[in-house]
Amino acid sequence: MSHPKLQDRFFASIGKGEHLGAKFFGASIRTSKQCNQCGLCIRNCPKKNIQMKNGKPAFGFHCVLCLRCIYACPRKALSPGILKFFVLEEGFDLEVMNKNPDFFQDQTVQDFSTAEKLLWKVVLDYLK
Repeated sequence: MSHPKLQDRFFASIGKGEHLGAKFFGASIRTSKQCNQCGLCIRNCPKKNIQMKNGKPAFGFHCVLCLRCIYACPRKALSPGILKFFVLEEGFDLEVMNKNPDFFQDQTVQDFSTAEKLLWKVVLDYLK
């Protein structure tokens, strides 16, 4: 009977940590006064983690860290309470990235390091 390799156990533990971190990330999302109760965040959440309470979106512990709620908000009324660096200020458009196979050769992303480009390609593959 073979045992999992050390590196396999390491990566599995990172995945478990990400899963746990996502739950707390989702529960930490805050709503600003800019919120107009449009409900886009609720409709965009794949895990139904958001409910309207007292006229504001309320976030639970079922987040998968997709960030759809934050990026879908037309008023930019949502912000994370933790792991703020996960949210790109300018956002991103997965449709544009998916449709353009040369996206990472584009002038607008020339400043990305090789590691960042690889990471984005992995993210795109994961989200497909």
